[in-house]
Amino acid sequence: MKKVLAISKGILHPTVFSRRCLKKILISATQVTVLENASQIDRLDGLDIGTYQAVVLFFHEKQISDNELNKLKGFIMDGGGLFCIHGALASFKGNTEYEKITGARFTGHDAIMDMHIKGDAEFTLRDELYKFELQEDCDIRLSCNKTPVFWTRKVGKGKVACLSPGHKAATFRNPGIIKIITQTLDDLLKISGGTDEEG
Repeated sequence: MKKVLAISKGILHPTVFSRRCLKKILISATQVTVLENASQIDRLDGLDIGTYQAVVLFFHEKQISDNELNKLKGFIMDGGGLFCIHGALASFKGNTEYEKITGARFTGHDAIMDMHIKGDAEFTLRDELYKFELQEDCDIRLSCNKTPVFWTRKVGKGKVACLSPGHKAATFRNPGIIKIITQTLDDLLKISGGTDEEG
């Protein structure tokens, strides 16, 4: 059975309520270990493709050590999947190696607003619109007013997926978001371990 490691932290950003809603989706979608309120993400020290096949990050952190980042990058290069949600895309500002992994440099966000999302799916939700400078190899799957809100990219044998909405708990009750998260996890687990034909 393939397993997912989810690292979730925050009281206000992300909120406890948002984290609970995401956890519910993750538990219903796959076999998942959720590390909550870890004092550091040094829990990545035990990360390897034999134990977990995908990692979900849902937090807003300022720093990551070189050791932690190398563990994460090595995991993906070996065929693991990474799914960054909301604040994880605004974390570790200025860390160019982390930005190379996600394919994005966070540049700010608008106030909470009604977002009409189009692309692989179409739906409306109310959340923050994050803004980024994306690398050219990002495959933009969803956008709002031409601003990317969901993209994927290959890294080594693995794959990275990035979803920017996630400020409000209601976002994780939106059927469109639930479907994206569920399908993304399924996709990452299929690719993990270098079993994907293109990987």
